[in-house]
Amino acid sequence: AQSQALAQRRKSLLAGGSLMLIVLFWGSMVPLTAVLLQTFDAYFLAALRYVIGLPFLWLLVLLRREPGDWRLARPGRVMALAAAMAGFSVLYTVGIQFSHPVTASVILTCGPIVASTLPSTGSCGGRPAAKAVDSPAGSTKAVAILPRSTASRPAARVG
Repeated sequence: AQSQALAQRRKSLLAGGSLMLIVLFWGSMVPLTAVLLQTFDAYFLAALRYVIGLPFLWLLVLLRREPGDWRLARPGRVMALAAAMAGFSVLYTVGIQFSHPVTASVILTCGPIVASTLPSTGSCGGRPAAKAVDSPAGSTKAVAILPRSTASRPAARVG
């Protein structure tokens, strides 16, 4: 029982430490990019993110893959994903270059809100994950994030 508790504590510490590193890395991305843009080209920095990250990600794939993992990796799908990721990286780096880093950070954090307003792709059983709701004034919209169990019910008016 004590060894299980110790193992669980180690897992919890590893998880907490990993999440703290992610917060540190993610939070420092925009200010660090803004500083690096004073010396380097935006396109070079956008490409550098992937050149540095690719060996680590490839190593993780090789260590964690199981038979059948590659069946969904059709060349067209992989190329479309690569183009989307590269496009995001270039556009975001250029955005940081020509705006304030805080503005870029705020825009990046709005991504989940925008994604929640898009039509469902069937990944949630065909139900939308969020619904746009009219405000009482009728001029603005609010987004209600819905749990899976209530995603098919009508959203209540915000007011």
